[in-house]
Amino acid sequence: MPRPPQDDEEARAFREAMAGARELAGSRRLPVTHAPRPGASPRRSGTVPTLSPVFDAASAGLAVEEAGELWSARADGIDRRFIRKLAAGKIEIEARIDLHGRSRSESERALDRFLDSARANGQRCLLVIHGRGLHSGADGPALRETVRRALIQGPHAAAVLACVTAPPALGGGGATLVWLRR
Repeated sequence: MPRPPQDDEEARAFREAMAGARELAGSRRLPVTHAPRPGASPRRSGTVPTLSPVFDAASAGLAVEEAGELWSARADGIDRRFIRKLAAGKIEIEARIDLHGRSRSESERALDRFLDSARANGQRCLLVIHGRGLHSGADGPALRETVRRALIQGPHAAAVLACVTAPPALGGGGATLVWLRR
């Protein structure tokens, strides 16, 4: 665990924030990026993401976890074992879209059409290739953040049951696997 800040007020705030925290066992687990609300049930407490201040996954009921380039979001009732299976690429991909070279607005429109089509065709496991944002400049990975926001906040968020960073063979941090409702 990192050492607390030296300033008295900051040190006190840090100790309060870290009260009850413990180190996660195993290096493969993603740390939960939220603190449960006092009195909240464990199932509903994981709805506050840290991807960006503008994300509000609570509206879609998704628990969001992030560790560096890896991230996942899952709806209530979706088991972590399923998330691991999806993240390992062990579920057959039924449709894919590559958003490389598109602007944010073009990507949003293309992703919206793609999700409409996938839902109409009964496709559940989707691969969205957005790139890692290595050439995005000072603003960082624009398409990756646009895709994440669209999946957990956009018009199709209610249809999304889970999303995870794709395994390296499918694009790693440059792609997202999505599992849709029936």
